[in-house]
Amino acid sequence: MNEGLDRILNKGKREMIMLLVAAAILSIVAVMCYRYSHYWALLPFGFLPVPLYMLRKYKKVILYEPDKNWVIMQSVCILMIIGIAESRIYETIYVLNDNRLFIFVGILLGIFLLMGWWYSRGLDRRSNLFLWSTALAIFLVTANAYMLVMYVNRLADTSVAERYETTVADRQIREDKKSKSYQLALRPWKYGRDRQEVTVSQQFFDSKYVDSQVAIYYHKGGLGISWFTLDPKVTE
Repeated sequence: MNEGLDRILNKGKREMIMLLVAAAILSIVAVMCYRYSHYWALLPFGFLPVPLYMLRKYKKVILYEPDKNWVIMQSVCILMIIGIAESRIYETIYVLNDNRLFIFVGILLGIFLLMGWWYSRGLDRRSNLFLWSTALAIFLVTANAYMLVMYVNRLADTSVAERYETTVADRQIREDKKSKSYQLALRPWKYGRDRQEVTVSQQFFDSKYVDSQVAIYYHKGGLGISWFTLDPKVTE
């Protein structure tokens, strides 16, 4: 039995290394090619099921040798690689229909958790490593699912952008020890019926003052999640 487990373990290590390298390479490609086509942003998401695949395939190793459950932690690292890559190319847009967005993200997260629960039957789910890796996986899957839904909603959007104008009600710089953010409070407009705070680039922030006009480009969204951007400088 030990020889068989060692053989499976060595095979799993090789496969995990290949998957990690493939995820890193394709993520770099996606970051480099995103400027040419936004569809490249979808490429890294193809690795989202990897933790479930590795858990299902190498569950036997974890059952017989709990100290070998590197399978879980290393496969979760792939989710981290995807998240880092997507955060590098994610563009600033503002969502108006939060409820629909949360529903789609919740569905994706629910599917992942249900399959993870099914494939982890028989494992010691109370072990510290399992609990920590599960918590990390939930956080990373939620973040990646959010970005995936946002990209699909944007890429599938065939509506023509509608241009509106509003004015700045207030401007603030929020700063802590690690970061600084620039925020504008926009007065209500056709689809933004309440005062709304948006985080913008420093360049855009410096160009606007209280009562300055701001152009808003409204989109209906391919998944019905309405969103908008500000002047092009907002993402610079």
